[in-house]
Amino acid sequence: MTDEQTDHPVTDADPMQRARTLIGAGRFAEAKRIYADLLANDADDVEALHMLGVVAFQTGDSEHAITLIGQAIEQKSGEPRFLNNRGSALLAAGRFDEAAADFEASLALDADFIDARFNLGTAYMRLGRKDEARSSLEAALAADPQSADALLNLGVMTLSEGGVEQALALFERAHAIAPEMPELSWYMGRALTKAGRAEEALACMREAAERMPGHAQAQINLGRALKEFGDLEGAEACYRQVLAGDPADSAALFNLGVVQALNGAHEDAMATLRRALRESPMDSRVLYELANTQMMTGDAEAAISTYYRVLEASPGHEHAGVALALALVAAGRRDEALATLDTALRRNPDNVEIKHLIDTMVADAI
Repeated sequence: MTDEQTDHPVTDADPMQRARTLIGAGRFAEAKRIYADLLANDADDVEALHMLGVVAFQTGDSEHAITLIGQAIEQKSGEPRFLNNRGSALLAAGRFDEAAADFEASLALDADFIDARFNLGTAYMRLGRKDEARSSLEAALAADPQSADALLNLGVMTLSEGGVEQALALFERAHAIAPEMPELSWYMGRALTKAGRAEEALACMREAAERMPGHAQAQINLGRALKEFGDLEGAEACYRQVLAGDPADSAALFNLGVVQALNGAHEDAMATLRRALRESPMDSRVLYELANTQMMTGDAEAAISTYYRVLEASPGHEHAGVALALALVAAGRRDEALATLDTALRRNPDNVEIKHLIDTMVADAI
């Protein structure tokens, strides 16, 4: 998310500049007060309204950020920064289709906006639009060869396509530019695992967590690695360490809920996931995990309702359509299940699993 502003000249006495300095120092509450005071003095100060949204995003309140920046866009629709920043908040909230639309609109106004180009590639990745994602990310990297973020996401795509060594090379380039990037340790660990270098992978995660003991993402990444290695107790300890510092950390809550479900503590898992949803109500990952856990407890009707919420938040969700159809079948609602699968197949015409389920259900009905 970009927080640069152009409508206010920068001077020592400028409150907008003071607020930006406070943001850079992580003093978000003080910056928020400055923006609120500016709006109290001038309700038409669209930049202050926009920056209130930026602060909301940077403090983890994506939904409020979407609302505030949306209000700024209503007042000043031709500002590419506003669209890019609302798109970033939508992306964080799991609303990938809407995020992509904002980034596309931002680039329509400023085709050279590198941040929007990179963010669009990220949104396309989340939507499974791999060719478009790669094109956007490569364009962002061509414009800024030192973009560790673009290198990271290109590496993630390459890894998902089976190019382990190529992905490692991209991650190593990113590490040379931004060694403190916590997400990088996670994906380097993933690539090392796929390369059969499991001990190196876990060591990579531990080193990042030890180097940044107060960094929530580094702890979460180590927890995810421990979970994949079967150490659910160690993973849970990592997530609880994050939550001890910030009980509202939605990523830690989500991952803790996943581990609790894997341990068979389904009621605890659902309670934890609902806490995560209070922080980010439209996060499709959290909704999907909650729906899956509801199915594990045999509550198909509750799961159906939650799967519909997943598809509302992310219509192109890769797995929710099939999961919803199976829940509908379990609830005896076969016609709805077939309609759901037909919709999912239109979105994913090459999905063999969906085709097989439709054929099976049709055959069973004959």
